[in-house]
Amino acid sequence: MAKTALITGATGLLGRQVAKSFDRSGWDVKGTGFTRASPPTILKLDLGSEADVAKTLEEVKFVFSQFSVSSSF
Repeated sequence: MAKTALITGATGLLGRQVAKSFDRSGWDVKGTGFTRASPPTILKLDLGSEADVAKTLEEVKFVFSQFSVSSSF
């Protein structure tokens, strides 16, 4: 089962490389970007908006929970 990585700034030079590295390592990568978003992999996110951040975290949590397996903590 893949772990999920949320990469902010995934449309920028460094963020793109970080996202590719996680992807190559078998992670389920969800990136965020403001001007060059391309859902479902790169989600549009304004980091200055608390509502946008909360919405994005909920979306990624939902995506992760679809594939998660029950475990005890």
